[in-house]
Formats: sequence, C-alpha cells, structure tokens
Amino acid sequence: MKHELYTEVVFLQDIDELSIKKGDIGTLVEYYPANEITPFNGYSVEIFDAYGDTVQVVTVDENKISKIKHNSVLSVREVVFS
Repeated sequence: MKHELYTEVVFLQDIDELSIKKGDIGTLVEYYPANEITPFNGYSVEIFDAYGDTVQVVTVDENKISKIKHNSVLSVREVVFS
C-alpha cells in the first residue's frame, strides 16, 4: 500500500543498526517504487527528536512502517545515533 508523503508513520519493528525501536515515529519524505533490485516499495523516513529537530533520515522497506492509528499513545526515549 502506497503511503502519502509528508505523513507520520510508526515503525513496526526494531531496526538495531539504525537505532530504531518498534513504535518510533517518523515522517515520510521520499518514495521509491519496487524494481528489479528490490521487490519492496521503500521510503525515506525523517526522524525528529522531542523538540522537532531532525536527528536522522533512514530508508526502509514499506513492510517496516505503518500508518499511525487513532488509539496510539506517544512516548519518549533517549537515544544516541551513530
């Protein structure tokens, strides 16, 4: 399912090499359609800190993200990005 750019999404699983935890939130900033190299659509996701500053931009397959549901609750965690 193609997501609309500049909307917030939630990560569905931990991605240790990117310091992402299941439940982290980011904003979609670019879309990459599946092709002969990768069978999945992909997205660049911009991740912000609690003050709204960009901390990193990552590229992931669409099966690692989802729309945020209305009954979701936000939380804060501290992280150091490598």
